[in-house]
Amino acid sequence: MAFVHLFISIAATNRWPLHELDMKNIILHEAKPYEKEQLDAELMLVGEYGLRCKRELWRGQYALSCIRNAARDLLTLDEKNPRRIFEGEALLRRMNRYGLLDESQNKLDYVLALTVENFLERRLQTLVFKTGMAKSIHHARVLIRQRHIKFN
Repeated sequence: MAFVHLFISIAATNRWPLHELDMKNIILHEAKPYEKEQLDAELMLVGEYGLRCKRELWRGQYALSCIRNAARDLLTLDEKNPRRIFEGEALLRRMNRYGLLDESQNKLDYVLALTVENFLERRLQTLVFKTGMAKSIHHARVLIRQRHIKFN
């Protein structure tokens, strides 16, 4: 709120015209210092994994948060609870099938330790680049898009 008062005083001294919409935007979209770190981290991941836009990154983050929420919910239940046993094994099987966890990592605690990078490493574009089929991560995306590389 102090920022709003400061802005109003600066605008008044410089005789800037203020409209109701400007004040609403200032109040709703006040500068948040923590966003810069998040934006920089997202941009680094987008560049490192050759994503087209941040929405692709957010999709992975959302999938990870759903999986972690399910694991967290199951960990709150008793170890003998049939729901925890059944759904926990199903979740671990799914993580093994996706290639995110090894066969030896058969506890829900390992699911909580997953990161977005684990998801991004399993993308076809990243695998094509890491195996050396493409010269760059962006070249891998082009090869997949132009159907030079397919999978069943």
